Amino acid sequence: MITFPVEYNGLVIARYSNFYAVEGEDGKITQCVSRKKLSPLCGDFATWEVSGDGGVITSLMPRRGVLTRPDRRGQPKETAANIDQLIIVNALPDVGDEAENYTFNMALTDRYIVATELLGATPLILLNKCDLASAATVARMEQAVKIYQNIGYTTILTSTKAAIGIDALNAQLRDKTSIFVGESGAGKSSLINAIMPELAIRTNEVSAHSGLGKHTTTTTVLYHLTQGGHLIDSPGVREFGLWKVAPEQLAKGFKEFEPYLGECRFRNCSHRRNAGCAIETAAEAGEISSERMASYYRIYDDLNSSG
Repeated sequence: MITFPVEYNGLVIARYSNFYAVEGEDGKITQCVSRKKLSPLCGDFATWEVSGDGGVITSLMPRRGVLTRPDRRGQPKETAANIDQLIIVNALPDVGDEAENYTFNMALTDRYIVATELLGATPLILLNKCDLASAATVARMEQAVKIYQNIGYTTILTSTKAAIGIDALNAQLRDKTSIFVGESGAGKSSLINAIMPELAIRTNEVSAHSGLGKHTTTTTVLYHLTQGGHLIDSPGVREFGLWKVAPEQLAKGFKEFEPYLGECRFRNCSHRRNAGCAIETAAEAGEISSERMASYYRIYDDLNSSG
């Protein structure tokens, strides 16, 4: 009588080198390796079978999207799968002369938004460290992000020290798989600790049950949130650059362009001062903000100049 291996369903919740922590439907975590043709990522749903004291990942379920960042050599590196939401963290400046001249970093935010849209995820924009900024600066920044609110994006004013916006953030995290991005020093680590004060405990649990040991502190790990949903914590992603986007893909990363795509006179319209461009006509009519149109031009030009 031939005995076939029993396969189990699981969620890849951590990865280090060639080892993976897979959480089964019963909540038990098993250290697994993977078949050579597969490249599992944190956030993947997988099937696996027992092998010795651990397991072997035998197949991966279809992904909704893959988060990619450049590695140290500038080559694309897949980091996590099935991301629903990227949380873009912008830090407000401290009170002072420099703060009075501070302008919202729309260029970087728009690049993150383009990458998020092309991933098939939703961006959430945070204005963090609002307790350190003057009331005038906070008011200016809230005015600056109204452009995004008008498009349909959610923006939240946050402070971990003053406990501002944390409940609103938790509500946005519910039932989604989220990951934080933004510039160094924006306060991403503090926000993660504020929404998951038990993070160190969870990290130790993953380490103890998966056999991955100390490596869980330096690799990508998925945590379950008490309100429902998941948070993927990846130190490398917190500082990652942006995906390389083909110029012809760029317009799809601007949500407000969607009603006008395919309406231009020329099929290969770059939406960069072309005759008969439906998007530029909409911008001239005030249906698309001039700031976002200018941002599109900047990104488009950068993509073309970088080849």
